[in-house]
Amino acid sequence: MDLEEFRKHGYDAVDRIYNYYKQLQENPGEIAVQPKVKPGYLSTLGDVPPQHGIPFDSIQNEFKDVVLKGLNHWQHPSTFHYFPSNTSFESMITEMTIASINNPGFSWHSNPSSELELVVMDWIAGLFGFSETFYHSKNTSGGGIIQPSSSEGILVAIIAARERILRAENTRDQSKLIIYASTQTHSSAAKAARVFNLQLRILDVDEDLSLRGETVMKAINEDRQNGLVPFVVIATIGTTSTGAIDKIDEIGRVCQSESLYLHIDSAWAGTHLACPELRDELMLDGINEFADSINIGMHKMGLVSMSTVVMFVRDIKSVTDALTITPAYLRNQMTDSGAVLDMKDCGIGLGRHFSSPKLYFMLKSYGVEGFRAHIRKSIGLGERFRRYIEADEVFEVLYKPRLSLTVFRLGGTGDLNSLNRTFYNNLSIHSDKLSLTHTVVNGLYCVRFVTGCPQTREVHVDDAYKIISDVARLTLSSEL
Repeated sequence: MDLEEFRKHGYDAVDRIYNYYKQLQENPGEIAVQPKVKPGYLSTLGDVPPQHGIPFDSIQNEFKDVVLKGLNHWQHPSTFHYFPSNTSFESMITEMTIASINNPGFSWHSNPSSELELVVMDWIAGLFGFSETFYHSKNTSGGGIIQPSSSEGILVAIIAARERILRAENTRDQSKLIIYASTQTHSSAAKAARVFNLQLRILDVDEDLSLRGETVMKAINEDRQNGLVPFVVIATIGTTSTGAIDKIDEIGRVCQSESLYLHIDSAWAGTHLACPELRDELMLDGINEFADSINIGMHKMGLVSMSTVVMFVRDIKSVTDALTITPAYLRNQMTDSGAVLDMKDCGIGLGRHFSSPKLYFMLKSYGVEGFRAHIRKSIGLGERFRRYIEADEVFEVLYKPRLSLTVFRLGGTGDLNSLNRTFYNNLSIHSDKLSLTHTVVNGLYCVRFVTGCPQTREVHVDDAYKIISDVARLTLSSEL
């Protein structure tokens, strides 16, 4: 493809995206939310690529007609599963610009424009109400960095915590180190423990599914008596199953007094800190006082595309001390001077995606109030659905509703887990109309409904409730 062909096909690609979103906005019923394909559906593409290139528009058509036939449409207004993975037109255009630059940006010298990351992370620190500790520009020890995923953010936090305790103990023996997480913590904590070959202790939660400080303290005492070395707690603000929030203030005081590192995973809920009225519920004071680090997935509710996770660290040197490796071929005057922050020293990989422009364009275009309006709209839609469920006698809401997430099930007597499995299976028959996910919490099988897609409107929530209500009554009648 030459430059003129790029221009032609670039315009065509934008038109295709425009037509897709036009249909999502005006006629979403013509697009099945979830596909009806089976594993192996792409075998028709063949075992090898063509020996000679084919016209690009033919490739585009095949991709649309064959590959995308299996797409689960996360931007569909009737997507209420998992957590949102929203984007924006600003982010789409920025991705094209970033791809044209294709700068690995592992150091300031390799990409001085990487300095934009420091600027926009300070913007986001202000947007979320974080204290000056987490700003680059306030001459403190902390600051924000972008990670490819929350899982990698947790890996980086554990590396920083591990190096801190090993240096304090003047040893390289990590066999006695132990990580704390709760029964509600995301699986990425368990994966991190496996990656590092570290022990992980899963702690129980209270009736609100929150990890408490006294539970952490009890575990610390028990494990120290057994010769183990607790060194990090992975707390959560907005758990995956129910949106539960750990008691950050209690846990933080324990971590502070016992010299444990506190990392907070707030991959979904963290973006809601933009709204001042939600900050008490989301434990902002505890974050500012006690968190050593926190990760927030901007590619969930933050209007930028994958993969863009913001991670704020109280002492960024704890990360760079753990991860800085600079061979001769990467040394340069600016790095050696210590006047710049090289992003290679802030994450697992050397090369990294130039993601900060996505945040820059989105925040400039939406502004603070536009971003808050997006969050509030999603919460309002979630509350609309919740009111339907609470007013309907066949349902019961389980656990405390959080933000735009409702966890519910069919009520009644008898084997409710079996009943609700049947209910969810029956709902899955309508996956072309809406997409939901289930979970099991404390042995209870239930259904999750979460809003957040920018395309979702009240009518889509109303339609979803009607389907859910109809399927519920059909399920109940068949069980009689």
